Amino acid sequence: MSLLQRLFMAFTIIRPKDSIVLPPRRKVAFELTLPMQQANRVEELTDKYRQAAQMSSNEQVKIANGDTQIASALGCAIQAQVHQLHPGLTLNKETIYDPVQDFENVTAEDLDDMYASSDNYPRQAEARSKWLADLEEWSLQKLMESAHLNAIVNLIHHISDMLGLRVVIFAQYLRYQDLVDRLLRHRHIVSYRYDGSVASSKRARIQANFEAQNNSRPLLMTVGAGGIGLNLTEANIMILCDEMWNDNEVAQAISRLHRQGQDQEVLVLKFAIPNSAIDLEIIRTRENKVQVNTDLLKPLITKHDAEPVILKLLY
Repeated sequence: MSLLQRLFMAFTIIRPKDSIVLPPRRKVAFELTLPMQQANRVEELTDKYRQAAQMSSNEQVKIANGDTQIASALGCAIQAQVHQLHPGLTLNKETIYDPVQDFENVTAEDLDDMYASSDNYPRQAEARSKWLADLEEWSLQKLMESAHLNAIVNLIHHISDMLGLRVVIFAQYLRYQDLVDRLLRHRHIVSYRYDGSVASSKRARIQANFEAQNNSRPLLMTVGAGGIGLNLTEANIMILCDEMWNDNEVAQAISRLHRQGQDQEVLVLKFAIPNSAIDLEIIRTRENKVQVNTDLLKPLITKHDAEPVILKLLY
């Protein structure tokens, strides 16, 4: 690690957080419990993830489905996480992994470019169009099969419609944002969308409309689309829909609101699910990554007028 730190010191400057004075930021987690059947299915898929994660990528271990289906750690993790968000987002129990559906579930940043450059473009574009058409046929009862979706939409309704405040909703998965948007429309709430399926030429206008005076329409955003440089300081409330594997992604999402130009306390809301096996796995992995990053970068964080720290190398 010392060698790596010395390497970073040659071209990296990290300033402490207190170099910039920002208003306070507060995180609030509401506890949510999954129904037993749903929690059990999430546990099954998480077990598949653990098994696949122990194998090398070259092995491409076949799990549960004989010789015709190949499971990957990523595929199993995605299926576990989206199943806890809404059971209707996952494949049937006999199928573990379908890379096309996993692609459709993710943030889809630069979706049009991915489709245009892909040999599978017709299949992927058709799958997206079919999903949106099928979703329009979902009954309200089917939409409300998810405790998580109900809780998210109730919270958005309270903030946006009842309190009249701006709120930004971050999620990793495009299809889950489709569900949020659909259920909000049942509540007669029209949202703004800012994700990979939205053309870059339209995003500036969406941002301007969201920031307009007296606007309280919620902004649904995927993490991949809400990247570096986006300024949403007109809002001070955000909802994180799901756990992320990388703490830097969480920090980047929060930094869309909690940045220079923000003059209010920023409120970060989320739902903690204690009986979600995949969430516990994600949190454990994320905390391990944070510890490694902290240990690695600690010597690089210095005051602007401080003398550089030269690490001793041990051989």
